Amino acid sequence: MEENLWNALHCTATLTQFAVLALYGQAVSHPYMCEIHSASEKKINMLDLGPLHNKVYFHIQCIIGDSIFLVGPNASYHAGAMDGQEWQSPEAFTAIQKLAPSLPLLKPLLVAFFEGAAQTWKHFTSEFAPRGLIDEATQQECDLAWMFPTNDINEGALGIIPCYDASATTVDINWI
Repeated sequence: MEENLWNALHCTATLTQFAVLALYGQAVSHPYMCEIHSASEKKINMLDLGPLHNKVYFHIQCIIGDSIFLVGPNASYHAGAMDGQEWQSPEAFTAIQKLAPSLPLLKPLLVAFFEGAAQTWKHFTSEFAPRGLIDEATQQECDLAWMFPTNDINEGALGIIPCYDASATTVDINWI
């Protein structure tokens, strides 16, 4: 088993896959989850989050258009992270940037992954689209169909994910 892990960690294809997944997490997943959890804490109706879903889709399209936002000497969270905030794991981002020259397929695979993600986001958020079910609903209908942005209420303490604050000097563990 140890040999398999060793081989995987020295396999260019595997490292490229890990890098793509980590970059997607840093650029999209983590910022999205922080915004969703913030909306949940503020008791915002999930049906009012169409603009957030559009923001995700637009950001994914930007990365597809130019992967330099995530890979390259000028890549940074300012343009690479959907929310423009510090990377959730700056160390992981830095490690990927150092590995990037040895991963010849990183950029094309990153773009391909983001293309697939764009299709999935478009599919799963189609009801938020202009002239979609939610877009056409009245405010009264949205209020009657109100729902939390997350499923945390059904998951207990394990469903609560604290968002990383890069400027914090201590970690608040009171959420546990």
